[in-house]
Amino acid sequence: MWGMFALAVMTGVLFLYVPGALLLRAARVTGPACFACAPMVSLVLYMLCGVVYRPLGVFSSWFSVFVPILFFSIMLFAFGSICGRGTVIRIAPFCLVPENTSSWWTRVRSSEWAMQVLYVLLGIAVATVFFAVFLGSPEAFMQEYDNVHHLDTARSFVDSGNWSPFGAMPYGTEADVRINPLLGQGYYPTAWSSMVALVVSMLGVSVPLAANAINFTFVAIVFPASMFLLMRTIFFEKPGVIAFGSLCTLGFSAFPWMFLLFGPLYPNAAAFAVMPLLAACFVAVFAREAPIRSRVCSGTLFCVGVVCCAFTQPNAVFTAAVFLAPFCVVQAVRLADMLPDSGNRRLVQIGIGVFVCLLILAVWYALNKAPFLQSAVSHSWPATATRFQAFLDALSLGFRALGAQVLLAFLVIVGALYTLCERRYLWIACSYALSAFMYVVSASSDGPLQHLVSGFWYTDSYRMAAMAALFAIPLASLGMWAVMGVFRKSACKLVSHADYRRLSVACSGVVVVAFLLGNYYPALTTPLRDSGVSALGSTVSGLRLASDERVPTVYDAEERAFVREVKKVVPDDALVLNVPDDGSAFAYGTDELRVYYRYLRTYGEENETQESKAIRTGLNELASNEDVRSAVEHVGAEYLLLLDRKGVPGERRFLFTYEDGEKWNGVESVQDDTPGFEVVLSRDDMRLYRIVARA
Repeated sequence: MWGMFALAVMTGVLFLYVPGALLLRAARVTGPACFACAPMVSLVLYMLCGVVYRPLGVFSSWFSVFVPILFFSIMLFAFGSICGRGTVIRIAPFCLVPENTSSWWTRVRSSEWAMQVLYVLLGIAVATVFFAVFLGSPEAFMQEYDNVHHLDTARSFVDSGNWSPFGAMPYGTEADVRINPLLGQGYYPTAWSSMVALVVSMLGVSVPLAANAINFTFVAIVFPASMFLLMRTIFFEKPGVIAFGSLCTLGFSAFPWMFLLFGPLYPNAAAFAVMPLLAACFVAVFAREAPIRSRVCSGTLFCVGVVCCAFTQPNAVFTAAVFLAPFCVVQAVRLADMLPDSGNRRLVQIGIGVFVCLLILAVWYALNKAPFLQSAVSHSWPATATRFQAFLDALSLGFRALGAQVLLAFLVIVGALYTLCERRYLWIACSYALSAFMYVVSASSDGPLQHLVSGFWYTDSYRMAAMAALFAIPLASLGMWAVMGVFRKSACKLVSHADYRRLSVACSGVVVVAFLLGNYYPALTTPLRDSGVSALGSTVSGLRLASDERVPTVYDAEERAFVREVKKVVPDDALVLNVPDDGSAFAYGTDELRVYYRYLRTYGEENETQESKAIRTGLNELASNEDVRSAVEHVGAEYLLLLDRKGVPGERRFLFTYEDGEKWNGVESVQDDTPGFEVVLSRDDMRLYRIVARA
């Protein structure tokens, strides 16, 4: 099974990197930028295929999507190799070590490829320890609210061949569209679902296994490679900062680990994993002394990245906007340097800066009120902390997790203070301060201000915390580099006759080991919280518990085994009525059982069909109620599955959306002797009934 997981990861890497890398090489983009940017190019191509194939009636699969794109990429690569021979485009500068240096360590630190490999290898190592090992099984899955939609939509993609983000839902086949109990469909970002569907359709693995493989790929490879490109673009003159960035990238609990636990927010995690590419490409457009060809290429890739994030999770675009807003102000202020010196340059700079800030705020407000974004902006999450507690959470980097990350918080503060000394990096500290402020507002307030500040992220403080963690990575890396410099100077004073080069390597090693022990040790005791654990430790422990088969869950091993028996009894296309909150909402995405109810919410509202209402409230009256029989006949239901039946001794476990269960009284009131139903399978409190009463 783990061998299949490894194969699925390699397949995901193939799908994400090969087409994009070939197209970028065709455009003569060279170096690690070609590798790092490849996923966002590939994702855009896959999504465009899904959009085009839907109206044409083409069934999407790995063969119909990947093979044409691969062929197209190879053709363009061959054409670009012939016509663009000798042409090289670099995305942003990089301070290469002089060729005559004799320091192997300096050469390694200054090698683009060596640094990118370091980022990816550390990413794979950390993700293996903190994610793959804790899965328990490659097919383990989070039994939380959002994951019902993620897994069911991916399964729907495989079954229906419709991978378009317009109208994406768990009811994808023509037969399922007709019986969807909740009317209405719109745009939903589905790049993550498309990647899972690609792996499932090629390898024939289960959706949970493919989902875990894709999540691992984004966390272990895509995100570290993306962060490397951003670090290289910003700190191109400081290879040491770039090197330390490889340690900090996966060191924050708020991202990516909390996204794998809360929700879980898999599409948002994928979008945030490529977000650093947007920022890197935008910053590269303004790189000093960069040739026009590189600027145009960087700008084009930035636009591609915006489209990619729109298809993956649009709030990543706004995350990049928050990160780049101070940078835009700085670049605008620099325009004053082009004006003749009349003695009022400082006033002109202030005026330009204020104008750009007001312009950014005006655009933000306009988008916040835009009708097409209201479904996200109007979503409300209640306040979870006081202002002071939220401030402490942001300061300690604990955010919504139990515990704090004191060492990382210290490094972030040191990095921020260093930007006061080297002011060209000050905009990074401003970006982080802005994101921390937005987190505090989101976590500690309700009402219009919360929606204005964090509405693009559904007013979700978990997503705001992840944004702050992303912005803190460059500062923590800069802080670690500054601490190492102070440590090295102190060591040189104590050991005056030591070889400086060896002493530098030794000091770097001490700092690295101290950081690994201080930050990645899961049970680290921290003084700012009462939990006695680090935020990273508590988050990773949560991931481990969520995948532990010994821990009681809504859809446990016995219920899954029962559903697999059901699969053997019922025809493949048979529609099975169910109560989604008892765990059966996962049955379609994980075990391919065609259950009727695959959503968890909005039943009883205006968008519910009359047939669904009749079934929910009166299924137990099937034999005597003509309306109920007509509803069952209309949707074509043949069976009823109950995983937690009323009236049977034992613990009944439901998802939180079950509430008091009143919405499902008609279904749950069905018993073994209810007229119109025949027991097919029975075990403990689990039942499969055949519906024998027809209209």
